[in-house]
Amino acid sequence: MIAINILHSNKHSLAHAGLISILKNVDGIETIYSVKNEKEIVSRLSFNKYEIAILDYDRVDAITIEIIHDINRVSPFSKILIISSTQNVSMIKQVIKMNVYGFISNTCGDEELVTAVRTIQGGEKHYSKEIIDLLEKHRKGREKEKTALSEREIQITALVAKGFSNKEIADKLYLSVHTIGTHRKNILKKLGFSSICHLVLYALHTGIINSEDYFVHGEPK
Repeated sequence: MIAINILHSNKHSLAHAGLISILKNVDGIETIYSVKNEKEIVSRLSFNKYEIAILDYDRVDAITIEIIHDINRVSPFSKILIISSTQNVSMIKQVIKMNVYGFISNTCGDEELVTAVRTIQGGEKHYSKEIIDLLEKHRKGREKEKTALSEREIQITALVAKGFSNKEIADKLYLSVHTIGTHRKNILKKLGFSSICHLVLYALHTGIINSEDYFVHGEPK
């Protein structure tokens, strides 16, 4: 069995002691080294090899994308496990797209931590039930919001959000400019919005358009 060395980032000595007590008997783990902050973890990884880097956050808003980029840069072979109670779905989705092998809540039990480490140790990813449930709830919420509009209204919303004029949309859909104008008014009224800016944000939030589809000053890409 390959020896696993773990680097644990948390400013509290008690948190590190607790993590050691939970993981010390897990087969394959050779060392668990502690650092106090993210700068130290990047510095340590620059000169030492650790198979797993645990970012243990005691504040829900403390996760930074930059540190994950830095870890991937200096130690691309290190598998990252994040421990946090953040409810920021956008942040969670962003970090799990990166080289992050695990994401669990800092309120999880001992067994959850051991399972996460063992799973990551085996080269697979692990996300706790709390994280999966949060992502699923967010997905269902977006789907529910999207179904507030008809298929035609979703189609027009996407084109409006992409910056096309009423005439351009009418030409694309083989409808009259008046019909498109009526649809736009009905869409804004149905959603309770007062401006196209709100509609663009809605389209981005619900996935009607992707961020790559959005452009500035109303000029198509």
